[in-house]
Amino acid sequence: MAASMKAKRPAVVSVLLILKLAEVMFSGIVTVSDITAHLLRSNIALEEPPVTRHTEIALPSAILDTYAGQYEEPEEGLFIIARDGDFLTIRLPNNWGLPKLRLRPESLENFFVAELPLRVSFPTGSDRRVNGRLAYPPRGQHSLSAKRMGLNK
Repeated sequence: MAASMKAKRPAVVSVLLILKLAEVMFSGIVTVSDITAHLLRSNIALEEPPVTRHTEIALPSAILDTYAGQYEEPEEGLFIIARDGDFLTIRLPNNWGLPKLRLRPESLENFFVAELPLRVSFPTGSDRRVNGRLAYPPRGQHSLSAKRMGLNK
């Protein structure tokens, strides 16, 4: 009987470790050191993810028009920036599973989405024309650089 209990122990430990890892993953923690420390010693509190505050500013229609267009990122697909009244919207690639979202300007070239932690920047070339788009996805991955399609605009 004692031998069968020892054989089951690794399975029980594995299940407990998976449950603990799931708890940590769904808490919004993103650093490996936080996860490791909490898994090893559950009495160590998990750090709260930082809250980023954005302030929306108004931009002239002529500036917003310069950002509208289609931007392609080879790995992700097509991003569509469109004017919708007095603001811009972004349509993300279909595989992101998100609806069209409103972009809110916080500076001349930087925008944010209020509903989730997505940021978008529009770098300009030496001629001050928008030639691409950088997106900083909500899950904290690396930035995604997309080239503007049809630059003859």
